Amino acid sequence: MARTYDPNHPAFSQALTELRTELGELPGDNLETIRHDIVSAIVLCLGVAPKVRAFRDAALAQFGAASARNIDRLETTARACGRAHAEYLTTLHGSEVTDMVAELSQKRSVLLLEAQALVSQGHLPGSVLAELVGGTAYKSICLDVLQLVSALRAEWAAVEAHTPVTSAELDQAEALANALATTLGENEQADSSSSPSADVRRRAYTLFVQTYDEIRRVVTYFRWNEGDADEIAP
Repeated sequence: MARTYDPNHPAFSQALTELRTELGELPGDNLETIRHDIVSAIVLCLGVAPKVRAFRDAALAQFGAASARNIDRLETTARACGRAHAEYLTTLHGSEVTDMVAELSQKRSVLLLEAQALVSQGHLPGSVLAELVGGTAYKSICLDVLQLVSALRAEWAAVEAHTPVTSAELDQAEALANALATTLGENEQADSSSSPSADVRRRAYTLFVQTYDEIRRVVTYFRWNEGDADEIAP
């Protein structure tokens, strides 16, 4: 199975179902504050899981079953967190925002392809691409679209003849990005933190982060002399 982020995939739902009881038993006064972009963290951990699995037998021999268990279920805790995050966003923002995100993501893809082509042709500076945020977070998509629109407008006299994108399409993309950003802000202010889905998300995030932190300690122990633990488990 490809290790990709798809919170609607059965593996993600199954992972959350598998861990729900344990999540409910976590002490409420010891939950982690969400400080990371959850999607980026999940993608990273799904990517490093095969590498850290190589330390399982050594961890079992050196630190016992609990350490090996953390390695065994890294992907499960990551997927459970991903599914809990998706459920939280659906509860918080509703289907209207989901549709807006899908449409804006498509616009970002089109604008990005055009910007890349214009940079390669020398019509736009390479710094335009370097300044993009990237990722699948809703706010990141908004920021990227606004950045791309701004960059194209700044050089419009030079690029208009070299792109099929129209000024009207730039206006539409900018309006949608601003509308989505405003809606996200209003929903977050309304909110959230005491809702059941927010509580499950925070518990899933806590278990995921604590599991990964323990794995990083193991990797650091075994790779101390080599000094490459951060490359194996960032």
